[in-house]
Amino acid sequence: MPKLTPRRVGAAETHDTFEHVWTATGLASAFALAIQRDQGDLPGWRQAYNQILVSATNGKERIQRVLAGLSYSNAAKKLPKKIIERVYPGNTMTGSASQFETFRACPFRYFARYVLQLEPREEFVLSALDMGSLYHAVLSHVVHALIEEGVDLVDLDEAEAAKRVDEAVDEIAPRLKSEILLSDGRSEYIRSDTARILRDLMAVMLSQAAATDFKPAACELGFGGEQDPLPAVQIDVDKTYRVKIKGRIDRVDLAPEAKAQLARVIDYKSTSRRVPLYELVQGLHLQLPTYLIALQAHGRKALGAPLKPVGGFLQPIRAGSAQEMSLTRADGVPPLREQAEQYRARGFFGEEFIGRLDHSVGPKERSRHIALYINKDGEVSVQGDHVRAGHIDRLLELAERHIKDIAQHVLQGDTQIAPYRIGTTTPCSYCDYRGVCRFDATHNHYRSIQTQSRQEMLEMLSSDTGTVWETSVARNK
Repeated sequence: MPKLTPRRVGAAETHDTFEHVWTATGLASAFALAIQRDQGDLPGWRQAYNQILVSATNGKERIQRVLAGLSYSNAAKKLPKKIIERVYPGNTMTGSASQFETFRACPFRYFARYVLQLEPREEFVLSALDMGSLYHAVLSHVVHALIEEGVDLVDLDEAEAAKRVDEAVDEIAPRLKSEILLSDGRSEYIRSDTARILRDLMAVMLSQAAATDFKPAACELGFGGEQDPLPAVQIDVDKTYRVKIKGRIDRVDLAPEAKAQLARVIDYKSTSRRVPLYELVQGLHLQLPTYLIALQAHGRKALGAPLKPVGGFLQPIRAGSAQEMSLTRADGVPPLREQAEQYRARGFFGEEFIGRLDHSVGPKERSRHIALYINKDGEVSVQGDHVRAGHIDRLLELAERHIKDIAQHVLQGDTQIAPYRIGTTTPCSYCDYRGVCRFDATHNHYRSIQTQSRQEMLEMLSSDTGTVWETSVARNK
């Protein structure tokens, strides 16, 4: 048998001859390589490819797979109308504020989570979400009991507040993850640490109560569910579809007023988080405005009086590491209310209600409870979470229009892989669906959102609302 000697094929020889192409699949591979090297227009290649593709009976699917990469774009197709009608029957789209925020963050993320209903694999371990649920449940239990008993936070001492927290943790913790908190020593430590964290927060809440006219009136107040005391928020999308928004408000605080009760909403968060004004204007944060819309429309039904929204706040449950959060000093001094600044609630509020929200702050002082600073001349510093008089209604109107705009895109079948980007920040870093969308900057593009200064945002809100809306929507598209 003659000796077979391998011979290396040169690049030029591979691209401009048929000598070493023996199969239709091989031809397709060579053609794809030529296209990638901008040599797909060489004489004979296109003609040979078309001839073999037409005449080949075996391997035709393999050829098509090889060439599919030439036109790869990683683009998600729009959903057909018949699918949309199955997902949202009865001309009604039901969702929550967080669902609409998800779409604004990335349409494909919304599609994966709420249309395909993909969820991460559940693990039988305590996650940050589980701990957040435990914190919420204990706080709701304690505050609800105080409301039912008619006990004002101002009249509660720290020892009694701590006792109530400990009893609530003992009652509620065993229900979490089928009593996983009782399974080992580490879980017992987490359980006791949870009680300490919430005792610290309750001490701060007593300090907050002494500085404000607002008092807790409801907790875990649901709207839009079958058993909820309040109906859903309804927004007409077009002549055919409408949106029904449901949700659950962690806490509603009221303050007496002549014609209507002043209302603020509190949403508990595990750690401190601010709500930049541009997030409200751009429709990236819809949760707090939607809660206020629900109270404004239907609050009288549950709370017995018409309600006037004054603001929404994210209340941090913890303010740092265990060592940083400890409110007990080494010298044995009782818990310090002065550390309330670590638990400052962030969000937005109307400046016309400052005296009702915190009457303890004066000129050249910074509030320990909300993001507010009073200049030496008595004017409110622009650096804070306040908006100007009348701006609360503007923000609620903007939120409604953003929800309507998002619903229109969803009902048009929009599933784009198009996350937003603000500077270097994107929602991709904490997305569960990165392995599904396979976002690639060479094929996909971010929706860049340009931010403006807080002062510029306030000026925009003071101008015609339509201008604010058109600017914010243009930046989100």
